[in-house]
Amino acid sequence: MSILKEKILCVDDEEMVLEALKMELMRGLTGKYIIETALSGEEALQIAEESEKNGDRILVVLSDQQMPGMTGEVLLSILNIKIPRALKILLTGYSDLEAVQYAINNAELYHYIQKPWDRENLILTVGQAIEKYHTRLELEEKTIQIIRMNKGLENTVQKR
Repeated sequence: MSILKEKILCVDDEEMVLEALKMELMRGLTGKYIIETALSGEEALQIAEESEKNGDRILVVLSDQQMPGMTGEVLLSILNIKIPRALKILLTGYSDLEAVQYAINNAELYHYIQKPWDRENLILTVGQAIEKYHTRLELEEKTIQIIRMNKGLENTVQKR
């Protein structure tokens, strides 16, 4: 039986930016999570698919907006279908209001961070996203328990 791995997926076409992001998150989150990196939207989709197959959880996706091939808002909208529980954060070097609106409407964007990012804000935002992920998961589990208990009570009442 494999141990469930919790991951953060970072996507940026600039390798130096990606490495800086990874280092900031590893330091700020004290190594509690696996930080996966992808240089393109296509690579990110592959990582998401492999993670799902392995039973691992991607909690948060941070994606650059301006990338060749697939933009950040398109990637996040696809990932919203493939891994809907993951919280999505869009990183961009400039204000692209249309892209942010698209991501909000189609990818359930959790947050938007301007580049260059503020280290404290980045860590705080990702930390809050992780907390929100776990809270949602806990609520889903409790809802399932309540539904099961309710069905059990209904069966007991019907037997009387």
